Amino acid sequence: MVVKATAVEGGCAAVTGVDLVAGNLHRLRRAHGLTLADLSQRSGVAKGTISELERGQGNPTIDTLFTLAYALNATLADLVDDPQPSRTEVSVPSSGPSSPARRSTPGCCSAATRVD
Repeated sequence: MVVKATAVEGGCAAVTGVDLVAGNLHRLRRAHGLTLADLSQRSGVAKGTISELERGQGNPTIDTLFTLAYALNATLADLVDDPQPSRTEVSVPSSGPSSPARRSTPGCCSAATRVD
């Protein structure tokens, strides 16, 4: 398993759109039991292109994403959205003597994409 994240100022991590597409494309292809060659044949997208996209090395057009989504019986959102948005607990100092309040903040410092 490889986890990819890009460090940004302040120590938080941000996952790029390319990383999300890479992980989602790989996950969906494997969930359908397809090889790269199978998906290539179904979609008409070159096997090498699919391989590059799954490794986060491509920059697909919207047409390519729609074509791959259709071949995987998925939606465009399935390819570009974070399948499991993460939340981070953040301590917020209170003004009184009681213990600090806790709130959940989406995204910051915990975003990563799992690529099997």
